[in-house]
Amino acid sequence: MSMRGDVIRSVLDKAVRYYMPPSDIAELINDIFANLEWSEDLDITIQDLIECVKFYATDKHSSCDKDAYNKWLELHDSW
Repeated sequence: MSMRGDVIRSVLDKAVRYYMPPSDIAELINDIFANLEWSEDLDITIQDLIECVKFYATDKHSSCDKDAYNKWLELHDSW
């Protein structure tokens, strides 16, 4: 996985446990990337985050807390 993917996954792992809204997560991730010199200028959208959470929640190789990810999706998948 890329460094970019590692950062996104790390932020998501914490954010979904606290039911952080997608807009706040996107803002946090974009702020992190804006402060990194190696980062590309690719903004993460709310839809990007929802797709990432769906992927991790259903990926059989993912070690994330699938319950937390699925509960987060129940609250925020309507975006």
